[in-house]
Amino acid sequence: MRRLIGFILLLVPFFIAANTPQPRIVIQTGHSGEVRSISRQETAGITVSAGRDGSLRVWRNGVLLYNRQVSHLPLSDLIIHPEMPVAAFISTDSINTYRLSVYNWIEDRELYSIRIKDAPLSLGFSPKGSYLFYSRADRNSLTILDARTGSPLDIAAEGLGIVSAAFISNTESTMVCYLPSGNIIYWDIEINSRKAAPIGTMSNLEMVGFNNTGRYGVGYRNSSLHLFDLVTGRTLSTLPMDGVSKISVHPGMSRVAVIRNPGRYQEIVEIDFSDRTLREVFRFSPPSNRPVSLSYHQGGIDVGMENGNLGRIIPHLNRYTLWGKSGPVRISDIDAWNGSLSVSSPGSLILIDSPQLRGAFVSAPDSIETTVVSLPFDQSGGFLPLDVRRGVVWNAQSPDKAYLFSVSDGSFEALFSVSSACKEIYTDGDRLLSLDQNGSILQYDLQNREVLYQYAASGIRDVTFIDKESIIVGRSPSARFPSPLTRINLRTGETVSLEADDLLVYSLHYDPLTNHLYTLGLQERRGHIMTVIQQLQGAGFQHSLPLLSYPGEDHNATFILDGLRLFTSLGRSEIQVSGWDGFSAFSSISHVPHKISVDRNLVASVNSDYSISIWSKKTGQWLSDIYLFPGNEWLLARNDGSLAASSRGLEFVKVFNGEQEISPRSIGF
Repeated sequence: MRRLIGFILLLVPFFIAANTPQPRIVIQTGHSGEVRSISRQETAGITVSAGRDGSLRVWRNGVLLYNRQVSHLPLSDLIIHPEMPVAAFISTDSINTYRLSVYNWIEDRELYSIRIKDAPLSLGFSPKGSYLFYSRADRNSLTILDARTGSPLDIAAEGLGIVSAAFISNTESTMVCYLPSGNIIYWDIEINSRKAAPIGTMSNLEMVGFNNTGRYGVGYRNSSLHLFDLVTGRTLSTLPMDGVSKISVHPGMSRVAVIRNPGRYQEIVEIDFSDRTLREVFRFSPPSNRPVSLSYHQGGIDVGMENGNLGRIIPHLNRYTLWGKSGPVRISDIDAWNGSLSVSSPGSLILIDSPQLRGAFVSAPDSIETTVVSLPFDQSGGFLPLDVRRGVVWNAQSPDKAYLFSVSDGSFEALFSVSSACKEIYTDGDRLLSLDQNGSILQYDLQNREVLYQYAASGIRDVTFIDKESIIVGRSPSARFPSPLTRINLRTGETVSLEADDLLVYSLHYDPLTNHLYTLGLQERRGHIMTVIQQLQGAGFQHSLPLLSYPGEDHNATFILDGLRLFTSLGRSEIQVSGWDGFSAFSSISHVPHKISVDRNLVASVNSDYSISIWSKKTGQWLSDIYLFPGNEWLLARNDGSLAASSRGLEFVKVFNGEQEISPRSIGF
C-alpha cells in the first residue's frame, strides 16, 4: 500500500467585477471515449471535436480552449458555422432518438434544437452561414433552415428524392445535390427552382465530398475512390483503395485525406487530384490507436482517435503532434463510504478522504488525501463496502476471483471464482450475490466461506435479493423467458416469470421495508421507445407505478435507492431525487453522471468523463469536482471557484480570459 497525501497548493477566489469576464480554467485532456466527428473553422483557426461522451471541445493548435458538455447522448455529424462560435451536431442513441442541436460554445448555450426522424445523410452550413441544411433517407429528403432561428424555409421543398450529399455555392445562390441514384441536381436558391435537368453520374457513391469551387466531387464505391465532374457528371479518375472509412476534402487545394482501416493497421492517406487524376502523395500511421474522424485544412490534418485522443498531422513535414494531456484516470466504480470515497481504476483502488466530507454538515473540501491500494489484478474493477473494516473487490474486465479487502492492513483474501468479467456484487449482510457478463449468478455465504447457489442464463442484466429464499433478475426477454423479470427460488431452483410492461430491464433495486421493487428499463408507448423508472407493488409485483421517464433509450442512466428516496441521472446531466411531491434536481454540473453512490450526508457520482462530483445530501448543493490524473496527481475544483491540487496537478490545466491564455499568477495562483 502506498499512501499519497496531497497538500493544498492554492485556493483562488475570483473577485472580478460583474462586467468583466471571469477567468476560465480548462483541463487539458481529450475526450473520454471515441472522437466521433471533427470540424474546422478557418477564420478563427480553431478545430472543434465532438465525442461519444456528449462533449464539444474547442482547440487551437493543440490547446483546449473550451470543453462543453452539451448532451448526455453521444454526438456525431459535427459542422461549424463559418464565422460565429456556433456548432451544429446530432445527439443520438443510434436507435430512435436523433436531435439536431445548434450550440454557442462561448456562451455555453443551446440556440435551438430539432428532433428529426432518423440519422441524417448530410449536414452543412452555407458559406456565409445564412442556411443550415440536412437530408434524410426520404423522398422529401432535403430540409433547409434559417441558420439563425432554425425555422424551416420553403426552398427545394418539391421532393428531389434521396439526397446523400450537398453543398451551397460561395454566393449562396446555388445548391448542388448528389443523389445515390446517380443524379446531380442544381437548385437556384434565389428563384427557388431547378437550374437544369439532372446530370447523370456514378450511382451509390458513399462519403461524397466537394472541392471549394464546386467543380469536382470525390466519393467511395467498390473499394475505390472516384473523382467526378459536377458539370458533366463524367468520372475523371479511379484509385483502388480498400478499407476507407472517412473522407475529408481540403478547403482550398485539390487534395483529399482519407482514413483507411483495411485490417489490423490504420493509416491516413493524402491524395492529390490537381491534374484531375487521383494520386497518392502521403501516408501516415498514427501511433498506438485507431483514427476514427478527421478534418483536412490549411494547417494540416486533424485526427480524432477511438480512445478520445486528438492530434495533428502536417504531411509536408511528416510530423504528428498529440494534443492535450493524458486524460483523467479511468474510474469504473465509486462508493461513498463512511464519510470518504473509494474509486476503482485499472489495477488500483483509490481511497479519498477529507475532513470536510465527514460529519453531519459536509462542505466543499479544502484538500483531499488519497490512499492508493494495488489490486490483485491489472484491469478495472468494482468495490462493495461491507463495513468500516472490509470490502469486496472484483475484476470487471476478465475472469478472476472476488476478493475480501481488509482496510487495516491492505490485504486481500480470495473468496470465489467468477467465470467471466464480474458485472456487480451485492450483499444483504452475510450473503453475497454476484453477476457476471455472461449472466451467471452465484450466491456466497461470507461467514462460512462457501458457495450456496449458482444459476446461469443468457440475457440477465441485473439481480437483487428479495428474501432469504428468493432473488429477482432483470433481463432481455427470450423464448424461454418471455418476461423481463424472473423470480428464482434459491432453495428449489424454481423460476417464475413476473408480469412486466418493459421490453427489457437494465437495473433493479428492492426495498424490504415496503416490499416495493424498483426497475429501470425500456418500454414502448404509442410506437416510441421510452426509458422508464417504475415502482412495482403487490405479492407478485403485478401493480406498476411509473415514476420517471425519458423519451428514447438512455442505457447509461443509473439509479440507486437510499431509504425511501431514489436518486437517478435518467435523461439528465444532473441528479434527481424523489420526494413526496415528485422529483427535484440537485445542483447541475457540467458532466454526465455515470454511477451514483449515497452515504449518510453526501452524494457522489463518477461521470462519463471520469471526473468525480460531490453534493450535500441534505441540501442538494454541488460541493466540488475531483479529477484524478496519472502519476497519482489530482485536482479539486470547488463551488466557490477556487482550486486545490497535488504537487503537479496544475500541469493539467490552463487559464483563459476569453480565448487569451493568461498566466495563473495573474489571478493569484
